[in-house]
Amino acid sequence: MHSLNKLRVGYVRDLLSKTYPNSPAGVPLFGKTILDVGCGGGILAEGLAQLGADVTAVDASEDLISVAEERRKRKGIENLTYLDVLVEDLQEILFQL
Repeated sequence: MHSLNKLRVGYVRDLLSKTYPNSPAGVPLFGKTILDVGCGGGILAEGLAQLGADVTAVDASEDLISVAEERRKRKGIENLTYLDVLVEDLQEILFQL
């Protein structure tokens, strides 16, 4: 997954940049809000947040969310929120954010 992450992040970046041009240089996803459902260890969510997006990433695995949150803290990424939640409960939680 790590080796594919550059491709996945690049694909989303390019798609959103074409759809919503005029982002500041260096942060092509600035001002975009992204929901990553089934984020696992968070490598895609992390990459998108580093490009400026405000990312909420969810997974039903408490263990994976814990790993992802530790990485987020270690890297000091502030525009990334991890939630340990079932997708069925997601709507209620997102409206509280």
